[in-house]
Amino acid sequence: MPLLGQPGLSHAFDCPQSWADQLNAWTPSHVCEPRARQGQFVNRMAMLPLGCMRILSTHGSAIQLESTGSGLAHLVMPYRGLTRWRVERHWLDSWTHESLLYVPPGPLQIENTVTAGVVTFVDPDALLQTALSMAGVHESSVMIKAMLSSPQLIPVQGVRNQRLAKVLYSTYQNLDLLISAGADVLHHSRIDDQILRLWVLLLIPGLHAGDDCSSRFSLGETGSAWVKTLATWIEAHADQPLALSDLERQSGYSRRSLQLAFRAHLGCSPGAMGEALPDAESP
Repeated sequence: MPLLGQPGLSHAFDCPQSWADQLNAWTPSHVCEPRARQGQFVNRMAMLPLGCMRILSTHGSAIQLESTGSGLAHLVMPYRGLTRWRVERHWLDSWTHESLLYVPPGPLQIENTVTAGVVTFVDPDALLQTALSMAGVHESSVMIKAMLSSPQLIPVQGVRNQRLAKVLYSTYQNLDLLISAGADVLHHSRIDDQILRLWVLLLIPGLHAGDDCSSRFSLGETGSAWVKTLATWIEAHADQPLALSDLERQSGYSRRSLQLAFRAHLGCSPGAMGEALPDAESP
């Protein structure tokens, strides 16, 4: 399992509540009493903050867990056994080698036969902006938002998804090599961006390739169409005292999404567009 052999990151637990207490650093959680205790609880967990995401790798005894949510989406790759997730009053059964799981931010319950797998906690705005940056001109931003707003079981039996899942797991395993090479190598590798993009390909299987993605950081070239449209609108209203709330109304996106998208596509914040936004509206 990725990360579990990393000194300083990996820890062993002999109590389910201690395991949940460690998880509390990232998402408020508490343990429910398992329906059938099967011997001594034994589990190993590793946690790695990485860019816009936090990666948890775990392997050990079964557990029942409830979480009130932390505002982060869950990208789940089970390693062994069956994991049942209760989201929005529905149970989703994720079997190893059969499906991956996406859970949007919100409360959830977990039951499993073995606590084993990799869970990536990710900023939902970062996930959305990555999907929009990868989308071609035929994709609807409304459609992409809708797909990321609901839980999904992602089947991995098909050839395409099998290959993507193998690449994704190999990418998680490469974290160990990057960590051993040093923190600066891990940071500059941008492996978090690769992980996010692989998950987007699994979540939105019909995604078309964006136009000339290599040049998406320039306003004059290609990029996300809605970012370019909004940037043009800002320039056209440069003589007016625009605020971030004006951009939220014009685009339909939150200020966090706006900031992420502008930095990703244009290399600057919305406020840097001709200094159009007053400092009072900055978060």
